[in-house]
Amino acid sequence: MKKEEISFLVSLSDTRSLAPDAKEADRDRLIALKTRLEQMDIKVEHLEMLGQLVIYAPEEVWNKAIMEIASLTGQDFQIEPNRLL
Repeated sequence: MKKEEISFLVSLSDTRSLAPDAKEADRDRLIALKTRLEQMDIKVEHLEMLGQLVIYAPEEVWNKAIMEIASLTGQDFQIEPNRLL
């Protein structure tokens, strides 16, 4: 039986900033997080236009992803269920 995947969106709380430098830094932070999660064999999609990552993982793997995101102190990541599916 295939384990059900759950999907969450990860964004930065300050992504509403209109300053080009801030948007570039936000994009770099999301890409760095995406790379770290992919190294943990977690499926991640980068929605560049929305400034978000979509994480797909079975529940036991998702818990590892949450711990990794939480370990990045000072990053202001927001995590919410992906209601787009």
